[in-house]
Amino acid sequence: MPDAFSKTIPIWCAVLNRALFNSQEVFLPRNILSSSEFQQIIDRIDGWVDLLKRIVPDQNCYRVSKPLRPIWVTQSGMLPFETPTFEEFHPVILCTASEQVQDGQSQRTGYIYVQGAGDDHELWAGKLTPNLLWNNTELHGDLSAFDLISKIEAMSGEGEVIPDNQVKLTSYLSISSAPIGVNDLDLTSLPTKKKGIRELATKLASIDNEFANKGPSVNVVTTEPELGVAVCLMLNCLYFDDQGKPCSRNKKATSKEDVSRRLVPLAENGKALPSRALVNIVGSYLRT
Repeated sequence: MPDAFSKTIPIWCAVLNRALFNSQEVFLPRNILSSSEFQQIIDRIDGWVDLLKRIVPDQNCYRVSKPLRPIWVTQSGMLPFETPTFEEFHPVILCTASEQVQDGQSQRTGYIYVQGAGDDHELWAGKLTPNLLWNNTELHGDLSAFDLISKIEAMSGEGEVIPDNQVKLTSYLSISSAPIGVNDLDLTSLPTKKKGIRELATKLASIDNEFANKGPSVNVVTTEPELGVAVCLMLNCLYFDDQGKPCSRNKKATSKEDVSRRLVPLAENGKALPSRALVNIVGSYLRT
């Protein structure tokens, strides 16, 4: 089971439940976590709740009417015959196709099953993306593996633009998949995926300087939405105050808590969130 299912999402459920409903319940997969790790998580819940309340003081922004409870669906479990109802909580279904096997691998007919081998999609997905998959759910049909790969490669790029072309993140910052005007910051030359993340780290200083000449309203042009949101996060920290109004370049909003707070309005309006690696890159630049 990936860490997101065994720890990250259950922890978020517990933190939100305690912040919004003062619930003391914490649901974690005890058969996976050690007693020590379980207790460490329990001991830190209150601290995370306090941090959340500092970053997002307005608790009314959450559209949650009941506590959240993670429910795990795994290879070793059984699904109910009838659709269950959940009156006291909102279920967060964590479904994994992975099978827990001894020593992490198992000999099968014609292949070796390696537990967790599919976790890093960049190693096996090729040009298959979530948008391409969900926009073409009938894609596989009766195609052979070779023909399916060829079909995916031929279709790659279709439907991969940012929805509605331009997405307004704040009153002054937006991202789009194509140029829209003179206030564009063009990132289309950056590589995609991990290479793009690494190269963006070397471009932040020049982007900072370019914004100083263009601001306060800019549109970041990119086919990788999370890169665009990361750039907007940097600009939101440097050139805007806590109310989102333009200000002279400042180095005040540079702590991890500040960066998280400035990410909130972008997350509310955005179509993509920057990965932890991107947020760390932005934070490192802000603190240089």
